[in-house]
Amino acid sequence: MIFDNTSHPKIDTLSFDSYTEAIEAVRNMDAEKNEWRKRSMGLSRHFEGVSSFSEAMQLAFGGWPEGKNRIKALVDKLDIQSHIVKPAIFFDVVGDGGFDMGRVLTGVPENMMDWRETEIEQKSPTGDIVRIVFNCVASGMVSTDVLEKRGAAVLALVDALETAGKRVELDVIYYIGASGKSEAGKVIKIIVPVKRADFAAQIDQIAFALVHPAFMRVFMFSLLSLCGQNGKASAATSCGHFGAESRYPIEADIYIDKAYGLDSNFESAQSITQWIKNTLHKFGIRLDTDNRP
Repeated sequence: MIFDNTSHPKIDTLSFDSYTEAIEAVRNMDAEKNEWRKRSMGLSRHFEGVSSFSEAMQLAFGGWPEGKNRIKALVDKLDIQSHIVKPAIFFDVVGDGGFDMGRVLTGVPENMMDWRETEIEQKSPTGDIVRIVFNCVASGMVSTDVLEKRGAAVLALVDALETAGKRVELDVIYYIGASGKSEAGKVIKIIVPVKRADFAAQIDQIAFALVHPAFMRVFMFSLLSLCGQNGKASAATSCGHFGAESRYPIEADIYIDKAYGLDSNFESAQSITQWIKNTLHKFGIRLDTDNRP
């Protein structure tokens, strides 16, 4: 766990080395300083998604089978992986893509290159690292359905990028700005890694962190009490649980912003597919949706 305010004078950052470290930090907090642990059995399934702090901890460590199954069903329905194509080199005696000097020198007649699109086979990611940052801040007006579609979209995007040979790291952040006039411009940022680039995606963990309301409304809210360690305790308080919009840039290749209402990108399977298609295009990966059944 690292406190940092050096990257920007108005940003108070609390970052963790792993998902487990973040959850452990909440479990080990002084109960008197943790409103949600003190309430214990007073949580609401409508708001926090659990009826007790212990139930939230059980889901965080033991998994969320119901959510995992729903998210996986949505990802399978999108069927993104089977529609990824990329340019590949084909060698022939003629071609418009130049020639391979190594083949010329060794006397191989098929030394002319031609670029053609080909479907990508599932393989272990070995390429560049793509960092995805997901802001888990969501207002109480955002429905469970929207949250689940957002989570499924991100998981499908991770799968698509790794199918195309990229390595993906996924961080979930709680990123809010102070709303009080005296603290205007100050920001609290909590960073929890849920997927490292060299490890396969754990659907249980990702589904809970991206979709379940307890991740934000129990764990992130609890971690807020650890913020302000750099002399910004008042900023943490004035940020509240939702806080004002923060306008400082996020360092990420792909950033999914907070959910304060209905996002047109995640309204339907069609809009999610288009969002993924547009996002993949930025990395030179083509999604062939024209030949979908």
